[in-house]
Amino acid sequence: MTGALPHAPESYIGVYSPEAPDSYAGVTAFKTATGVTPDVAMYYSGWFEGFQTRFAAAAARQGAVPLVQINPDNIKLASIAAGKYDGFLTKYASEVRTYRHPVILSFGHEMNGNWYPWGGANNGGANGGPAKYIAAYRHVHDLFVADGATNVYWVWCPLVADVPAESWNHWTNYYPGDGSDNSQAKPNRMGGHREKSPSERGGNCNISVWQAFFVAKGIEFRPLNLRAEPV
Repeated sequence: MTGALPHAPESYIGVYSPEAPDSYAGVTAFKTATGVTPDVAMYYSGWFEGFQTRFAAAAARQGAVPLVQINPDNIKLASIAAGKYDGFLTKYASEVRTYRHPVILSFGHEMNGNWYPWGGANNGGANGGPAKYIAAYRHVHDLFVADGATNVYWVWCPLVADVPAESWNHWTNYYPGDGSDNSQAKPNRMGGHREKSPSERGGNCNISVWQAFFVAKGIEFRPLNLRAEPV
């Protein structure tokens, strides 16, 4: 593996362009307009879509780390955990490993909302919804570990507001673990983001603002303390 994540996660500047991953032009335009080089360049990846090496290579040339938001659209979480898609995931892990540079992966964001098929509300709700998400997340993680994709940094991305706002659906119930023990079953390098509500970011706007925290192996996860920790 070459390179590493920035040492101060709380200072990350990340950019998402709707053109990504087909084009890196939007990220370049941001850099030109602001004079700021992004630390992270994000794109959304559908299920069965391979790792976008060309976009990732462009990010590396510009000094950025690709953040891939992998969305299991129309895929049952239980099927992921049961290994039904191991072929696709193992191939993806191999592609990321071959890339060699750091890659940030996020699986199934906003899982505590009720609008995505991978959300707990759509996978049993109070009857095991969060547990199914955790099992799927850990299974994906473990396949990457088994493949030797050590250049991956894992992100967990709940929403700041739980929908529905019920105790079983609290965002902390979806946390897949920081690997402080049994690291083969739990992610051992984790990061997280929580999107601020419109009122928190000063009214409705089209710019997403994120609260970020990172936890490393052996560091206690404290839900009410979102101070950034290096991975």
